[in-house]
Amino acid sequence: MKPVITPLTDHDAKLVDATLAMRNAARAVDIPGFMPVCPDRFRGELAYAASHVRQEHVVARLDGGTVVGHAALTLPLRENLSAGQLELTVHPGHRRQGVGRALYAHTADRLRELRRTRVAGRTVEPEPEPEPAADPHPARAFATAVGATVALEEHRYRLDLDPADPAAEQNRAELLAQARAAATGYRVVTWRDRTPEEHVADAAYLATRIGTDAPSGELDWQAEQIDIDRVRETETGLAATRNHTYLAGAVHAGSGRMVALTMLARQHSVRDQCSQWITIVAPTHRGHRLGLLLKLANLDHIRTHEPELRTVDTWTAASNHHMIRINQTLGFRRMDRWLVWQAQV
Repeated sequence: MKPVITPLTDHDAKLVDATLAMRNAARAVDIPGFMPVCPDRFRGELAYAASHVRQEHVVARLDGGTVVGHAALTLPLRENLSAGQLELTVHPGHRRQGVGRALYAHTADRLRELRRTRVAGRTVEPEPEPEPAADPHPARAFATAVGATVALEEHRYRLDLDPADPAAEQNRAELLAQARAAATGYRVVTWRDRTPEEHVADAAYLATRIGTDAPSGELDWQAEQIDIDRVRETETGLAATRNHTYLAGAVHAGSGRMVALTMLARQHSVRDQCSQWITIVAPTHRGHRLGLLLKLANLDHIRTHEPELRTVDTWTAASNHHMIRINQTLGFRRMDRWLVWQAQV
């Protein structure tokens, strides 16, 4: 049965709820133990409009009723004007029936209509890596079938926070003391959600460096140029989607500039899990263990406000051996592979 594809907006509450339920059914199968899609975040993404990016959502339904698939197309409006990002979900009970193909074809047509020539998206594969002779993971097989190629391999790592594990708590305390000793001449500042005015220009600079310094493999993606207005708009968008953010920065005593930054974020409806989003140190200030210092300080920061927190997930490029070593030192363990694909449309 050919699915009917229609737009999804925040105005149809029943359709939004059905789509959310479908996405969470898929996530429970595809990424067991990972946080569900937050209703507040999903509804906020449908309603909030930013100046630098636009999202378009469509759903696939059978007979115009049961939701069996969803596609979210993200369209950059400043950089990467010839590209889009796609998140595609099909209900586990309706896979291998042409739903994903129909959604991808719809997306490709839309990109061509907008004169955009390429699309990027992610798939997730469990550990351990399959043997070369084994059948490919279904998500990999789908991406390959539509002509996409792997541009970047990332790994998700998880830190378990058990207050009843004094050895792990002591290890983090000792690492924090060591990092502080190596970071003489720097002080740590922390905040929630909105960057203090005195640090926002430096936060914009550091956010821009994420796009230039983080490994990107073969991904054809232009680094975003972040200014103060864009930082503020991003913070407004995070508030609209009810993401609760916790940040820590390192301020250089000699210059008064914030030269390193890290962020943790928690979805509103998920109290026990959060995500490590960014960690960046300005090039001229590397070698002082600022990354380790900020990760540990921000972990203490979020746990002060979020006592129910039990896990932290972070994503690191497979080639970023330095950050992998830091994460492993902190006790993160590798969970699965997230492959970034790109294709011409």
